[in-house]
Amino acid sequence: MHLLCTDDQGRALELAPAPAVNAGFEERDTAIFHMPPGGPWTLWIDDEPLPPSDTGWLWAPGFFAGEVTARLSGPDGAAYEYRLDVSPDRQKLGRDHFARLIEEVAADDPLLLAGDEPATVLSRAEQLSEDPLLALVAFARMRAHVSPFLRAITEVSRRPRTGLRQGRRLVPLQQARRLDLRSVRMALRSPDSASVVLNESMALLSNPSALRFDVPVNEVTLDTAANHCLRALLLAIRQRAHAIAELLIEMAKRQESDTRTSLMARLPVRLELLERMAGEVAAVLRQQPWVELSRAEITATGLTAVASDPAYARAFQLGWKALRTGIGELGGEERLWLSPTWELFERWCFVRLARQLRQVFPALHWERLTAPAESGRALAEWRGTSGGVRVRLLLQQKFPSGDQKPCDQFKSISRQRFPDLVLTYEQNGDCRFVVLDAKYRRSRQAILEEMSVAHTYRDSLRWKGLRCQGAYLLLPSACEAEWLSEEGFRRTERVGALTLGEALDPVVRELLVPAPAGER
Repeated sequence: MHLLCTDDQGRALELAPAPAVNAGFEERDTAIFHMPPGGPWTLWIDDEPLPPSDTGWLWAPGFFAGEVTARLSGPDGAAYEYRLDVSPDRQKLGRDHFARLIEEVAADDPLLLAGDEPATVLSRAEQLSEDPLLALVAFARMRAHVSPFLRAITEVSRRPRTGLRQGRRLVPLQQARRLDLRSVRMALRSPDSASVVLNESMALLSNPSALRFDVPVNEVTLDTAANHCLRALLLAIRQRAHAIAELLIEMAKRQESDTRTSLMARLPVRLELLERMAGEVAAVLRQQPWVELSRAEITATGLTAVASDPAYARAFQLGWKALRTGIGELGGEERLWLSPTWELFERWCFVRLARQLRQVFPALHWERLTAPAESGRALAEWRGTSGGVRVRLLLQQKFPSGDQKPCDQFKSISRQRFPDLVLTYEQNGDCRFVVLDAKYRRSRQAILEEMSVAHTYRDSLRWKGLRCQGAYLLLPSACEAEWLSEEGFRRTERVGALTLGEALDPVVRELLVPAPAGER
């Protein structure tokens, strides 16, 4: 069913159901979805129900861009899914620029893209991480793959793999096909059976039909390595559902922000889905053949057996997809919830500055660190070293307040601060640092208001007891307060605003790297 919509400019849009992607939406712009006839209808945007009016639903995307899933549910269980393509603010980042920004960040570290906004981007899963935001990635995989996995398990349950297991059984002599050493030893313990073993006459036995021998037999069993593998996946998926639910609850409790989309409204639907998944898995585990298995484990023997059976192989593949963690390169079949556009811009600044530093200092040995212990509570770090030179780029470095213990010799003389980016330079005892703060702003008034942050950082932040050489705002496009971006102003005042190009800004480079003695 097509859904009618009116955008912020009054243009009518006819939305086609998935897999079609519907363009025409922009961050912070309002759209009106018109209610279809009949009903009652409910419209969900990324699991959050929109409040209805007499004619439809009003929706304004927050600070995010990407593909958003809308779901229309109606009477008699009718449900329709729509994919909405939300563009970034055209005055800050055009669509092409935003796409390049996403690609550049993903090439450095896809985890930097992860967030909890409704917008998504296609990704692959390759790397492992314990970042809390990956609970959303894990939830998306569970939602996509658990139902197909359980259907595949149902097919396996109809024709489970069996094996032969050697056991022992007491049988009459007429049914004994083979006696082994244990059979003989057990028979010799009884006078009647011993006489048979010793080839004496059975006529002397008082009741030959009651004579029983302990003999080896081959029994058909469901307790096979292949079944052990699938039972291990079932248990892991049930455990993962409970773990994700706990993480989502913790994430939803975080402090609300005007620039982030609340998780609380989307939480009930997701918790209900996870609870249903766990319940369905528990019901399967109470059925044959899974209830009879002695253990759950993934072994080389089990994987070989799984690979040889198409039904088992398909079930295992779907279960493994549901359980994979981490984020890999873009372009795969899975979708990754993104950070807000302003945070994506901040992450892109980190990636672009790191590339510029590697170009300026090609002789240094560069390494990428995530949550480096030495840098206090920085989210990520690029570090270049060689001889007595060390250059670092820190993302979200903590500067504790003046009465607290410094983090890696960073501190604030006033309250605690978390500037977006910190550049440090050390050479033979000469230490310098520059602070940069990414601001997803463009208008003159907004930039002038944000300049108070640059002044605060310039005056309050210390590293090894030293003031910063300068504090600047990083903007997505040209600053409307032009004088703030002039090189002379920024060089003299040690504050200002700039945009990142291909090369490191000359003023930042001058302040960070001391000139040779002959040029001072």
